[in-house]
Amino acid sequence: MSEPFDCDSAREVANEVYSLSEQCLMAHSIRAVEKYLLEKYAFPTQIILEISDNVVSDMDRLSWCSPAQNKGDKTFIFVDREWGDQDQRRFCVAHELYHIIWSVASVTPPDRSRNGEEVCDIYANRLCELHNEFNTDTAKRASLIFTKIPYRSV
Repeated sequence: MSEPFDCDSAREVANEVYSLSEQCLMAHSIRAVEKYLLEKYAFPTQIILEISDNVVSDMDRLSWCSPAQNKGDKTFIFVDREWGDQDQRRFCVAHELYHIIWSVASVTPPDRSRNGEEVCDIYANRLCELHNEFNTDTAKRASLIFTKIPYRSV
């Protein structure tokens, strides 16, 4: 890599960060759930996604979460790196996000029964549907397109 903080280096880092962003699973939804929990329940937490090896073998699940117990604590979502395709891993993240919302919003612990898991699946399916609607709607995506690049800050 070029000397840090020069123009070529800035371009290289931007390319690398963008490439990594394409690999992120449900990043905007994770930030949105943090905002939702803060605004609706005054519960600040940072949700950290770990794409890990051995989630299935260690936990006998495709994914799992460890919700924050106290305001300000970190919340973790773990998804198995080797299981399924990217769509299935994104679905798992969405499913775990609802477990997190449920753990903060409810006075009783989240229901981990078959019925509780189905409720989380309904949330995950709907959230994924909304992502698809956005991604296939040219008008909605247009609001995110930079139209006047390059900008200058000075």
